[in-house]
Amino acid sequence: MLMMHINQKMSLILLLSFLYFRQVIFAQVLPLDPNEAAVVRQIATTLGATLKNPTDDPCQSKNLFVTQTYAIGTEFKVIENNITCNYNDGTFSHVTHIKLKTMSLQGKLPPELVNLPFLQEIYLVRNYLSGGLPKEWATMRHLNKLSITATGISGEIPKEWGNFPNLTHLSLEANQLSGTIPKELGNLVSLTDLILSSNQFVGSLPKTLANLTNLTDFRISDNSFNGTVPEFMGRWTKLQRLEMYSSGLEGPINPTIFALGNLIDLRITDMIGPQFDFPKLNYKNMKSLVLRNLNMSGSIPKDIWDMGVRKTLDLTFNKLEGEINSITTNTDFIFLSGNMLNGTIPDSIIGSKKNNLVMKGCWVDILCVSDNAPHKISIGNLYGRQNGTTNQPRES
Repeated sequence: MLMMHINQKMSLILLLSFLYFRQVIFAQVLPLDPNEAAVVRQIATTLGATLKNPTDDPCQSKNLFVTQTYAIGTEFKVIENNITCNYNDGTFSHVTHIKLKTMSLQGKLPPELVNLPFLQEIYLVRNYLSGGLPKEWATMRHLNKLSITATGISGEIPKEWGNFPNLTHLSLEANQLSGTIPKELGNLVSLTDLILSSNQFVGSLPKTLANLTNLTDFRISDNSFNGTVPEFMGRWTKLQRLEMYSSGLEGPINPTIFALGNLIDLRITDMIGPQFDFPKLNYKNMKSLVLRNLNMSGSIPKDIWDMGVRKTLDLTFNKLEGEINSITTNTDFIFLSGNMLNGTIPDSIIGSKKNNLVMKGCWVDILCVSDNAPHKISIGNLYGRQNGTTNQPRES
C-alpha cells in the first residue's frame, strides 16, 4: 500500500515536471525554421523590399522590415511592420502572421508564401505592388485572414481562391481588379468578411454567394456590377454591415434585406429601379443608415428617430414627402436634402452640438443662407429657427 502511494506520488511529480518543461520550451522564442527563413528572404526580394538585416531571426526580433514613422499633421504615427511566429514544434518557430503596411513596396505578391505552411494571416496594405493575385495561395490550409488593400494589383480573382479551406476574412478593397466574381467564392462558407469595394468588377453577383451565410460584413461599393440586387442577401441573417455605394447594381431591393435584424451599418446608394415606398425598418443601435438616391417615396416614419442611429442618417435625393416636425435624435449627421419635405426644424435640433449644427456651420450638406451666419440652414422647404429668427432658404 505504501509502495503504491509512493509510485503514485512519483508519477505525479514526473508528470508535473514534464508539463513544466514543456511549458518552458513552448514559451521560449525558438529560432525560425531554416527552410522558412530562406522563404522569408525570397519573399522580401519578390516584394521589392530590402531586409534591415538579412541575418536577423524575424521570430526573435519580431520585425521583418524597418519600422517607419510618418508625420501626420502635428502627430507622428509609428507603423509597425512585423512578422509573428506564434507556433513552435519544440525545435523551431514557424511564421504565422505577416503584416506589411504603408511601406511603398513596388514588387509583386509573392507566390512563395505557400512555403510558410503555418501562415494564418497576410496583411499587405497601402503599397505600390503590380501583377495579380497568386492562385497558388489557395493551398494554404491554415490561412484565415487575407487583406490585400490599396496595393495597386490588377487582374481577376483566380477561381482557385474558392479552395481556401479556412478563410474567414477576405479584403481586396481599393485595387485595380477586374472581371467577374468567380462562382467558386461561394465555396468559402467560413467567410465572415468579404470586402471588394473600389475595383473594376463587372457582371452580376454569382448565385453561389448565397452559401456565405456566415457573412457579417459585405462591401461592394464603387464597382461596375450589373443586374438586380440578389434576393439571397436577405438570407444572410448574421450580416451586420452591408455597403453598396454606387455598385452598379439595380433595384428593386428585396424587403428581406431591409429586415435583416443584426444590421448596424447599412449603406446603399445610387441605384436605378422601380419606385418603392420607404421600407419598414426595425433596427436598434444603428451606427449609420444611408439610403441615398434609390427612387424611394412616401413619408419618413416617425419611429426612424427612435432607432438610435449614432453617426449618419442620409436619405437624400429620393422622393420623400410630408412633414418631419417630430425630429428627436442624437444622430451626429443628418442629410435630408433633395426630397419634397416640409415642416419646421425643432430648435432643439438646430442648437444641438450633438448634431454638429454649430461646429460644422451648416446642417450637414445643407445650403447656408450666408457664410457669415453659420446657424442658418435650409433643407428644401424646411425652415429652421435660431434665436427666434426664421431662416429662409436661399433663392437660387
